[in-house]
Amino acid sequence: MQSYIGQIIELNVIPEADKILSATVIAGKGGRWHGVVDKSFEVNNYCVVFLPDSIVPENENLEFMAKHKWIVKQKRFRGAPSEVLITKIGIFPQLKNQVFDIGDCVDDLIGTKKYEKPIETSMIGVIAGDHPSYVPKTDEHNFQTVDHIRNHFKENKTEVYVSVKYDGTSLGIIHRDGEFLGCSRNNSLVDDPNIGVWKIIYEYDLKNKLPKFGNIALQMEGIGPKIQKNPCGLLKLEPRVFNVYDIEKHRYYDFKEAYEITTRLGLPFVEILYTGEYNFDDRLQTYPDGFKYPANQKQIEGVVIRATKEQRIMGDRSSFKVISLLY
Repeated sequence: MQSYIGQIIELNVIPEADKILSATVIAGKGGRWHGVVDKSFEVNNYCVVFLPDSIVPENENLEFMAKHKWIVKQKRFRGAPSEVLITKIGIFPQLKNQVFDIGDCVDDLIGTKKYEKPIETSMIGVIAGDHPSYVPKTDEHNFQTVDHIRNHFKENKTEVYVSVKYDGTSLGIIHRDGEFLGCSRNNSLVDDPNIGVWKIIYEYDLKNKLPKFGNIALQMEGIGPKIQKNPCGLLKLEPRVFNVYDIEKHRYYDFKEAYEITTRLGLPFVEILYTGEYNFDDRLQTYPDGFKYPANQKQIEGVVIRATKEQRIMGDRSSFKVISLLY
């Protein structure tokens, strides 16, 4: 779900900006966000909130989005955070004369879709089937949508670890009852040593190593040349493992277990920036801004903050991502 009915709860002046204001908006299950609006908006106005990676329906009132290919990205305007796109309800004919509650999803009514990053052809290969249902797909929550997790971390002084979030492509390597799979985010791929995930499997001899750990799945980011324009500046394809999943017990391994297994397999784990008590709530949005990719010293995409001991909080895994507005 990408677009919600929201309500503006706060407006603030942006220094040296005559036509825009910084807005705080709530959207029920859609979260609490900051955005930039023109001065016709007022506190308590209902609005439409498009979350990051929304593909906004083309609309004559939103022509400025055309240069962004109608995709919502987090950034800054005149120094003010613009995490979402906030629009008037009335610009969409489909929403006129209807009664809404805060948090109502309007994807189907106006045609909002989620943007999926393109996968470089050398990473795709030949599709063998769907991604197996017995291993969850990866999808981190934005921190703006999970107040319940952040509050739990604060109230319980939860030990967390912070890892680099790479802008690459999601890969999975799975062993189950003698079957071995190499996967993209959505599919299993035919065994081919020239294709991304299978290159990694053969380079690290995982067909021989992984079965020693039983029925297990590794989830990782593939990064390097031709992948999302290689923002981290690597010279060849490399993996960064961020999850290890026990298929038999239907659980993710705790941080220390996952790190140990990854190390024993000879694979690189995502870089760890911090471990300790959660204490980020007053500086979450800017926290990733001070970190650079090691190879080229460019700004990282963001971070993932996760409890070192796996747990569920109101049904959600105890982690979230923070995207840098400088990326």
